[in-house]
This record gives sequence, structure tokens and C-alpha cells, in this order.
Amino acid sequence: VRRQQAFLAGLANRMFSAGTLADPMKVTDLVTALTKAVVLDKGWDLIGFAQQINGLTGDRIEFRTIPTIRPNLATPSDGSAVEVNPAQVKAFVQDLLTPPAQEDTGVTTPPEAQGRKTVQNQPVQKIANVQPIDAGGIPCVD
Repeated sequence: VRRQQAFLAGLANRMFSAGTLADPMKVTDLVTALTKAVVLDKGWDLIGFAQQINGLTGDRIEFRTIPTIRPNLATPSDGSAVEVNPAQVKAFVQDLLTPPAQEDTGVTTPPEAQGRKTVQNQPVQKIANVQPIDAGGIPCVD
């Protein structure tokens, strides 16, 4: 998993530094290559996704590893797979999406702001003691 993350980080770093996502022809070529080599969710608009992340830099992408049960779950048709507990994975993703609770500072939230949720760029609680890989500065493996 870590080698795959490092490869994807290098690929992302190359795409962002080369301006690939700013060039419509390069985006089309990339989407064509991806759809031939990777299984994607049905109906996922890759062109729209590429437009959304245009301008993102590699150092703002971070790879995390979901919690796993065992790496060698026997499968009937293709050898083995990584076994996961769907509830653990769901909780892991929810933790990534939910900012940590803030301490009570004694400051009252004005009524007009109550009920609004703001997401801030704060550290996320780690499940494993492995540092996440980010795509900043990792060269792509040719």
C-alpha cells in the first residue's frame, strides 16, 4: 500500500507541476488512459473532477491508509485481497471529514451562526502510527 501511495504521490506531483490539468487536450488524454487501466465508479465525471482540482499542488494531497483486518483474505477468483471491516472504514473516513471538537472557551456563538458547520484545515486523529505520504516533492517513477 505504501509503495502504491508513493507512486500515486509521484504521479500527482508530476501532473500538477507539469500543468497537465490546465491543458484540455492533456486532460482528455489522461482520462482516456485512466479509463483503460483503472476501474472507476460508473458515471464519475473525470473531466469535471480534473477541472475542480486544477490549481491544486502536490503538497496539498495526502494519502491515508484505511484500517485493515488482514492482508491475505482468500478470494474465489483472483487469489487474495485485503480484508476490511466496513464499519471501521466508515468511521475512519468520517473522522477524516469531521474536524476535531473545539474546547469550550466560554465564548458564546451568536444565534445567526448556530447550526452552521465550518470545516477547518486541522490535523486528523491518526489510527495507525504510520505518517501519511503527501505528493509534495515526490518525483514520479518512470
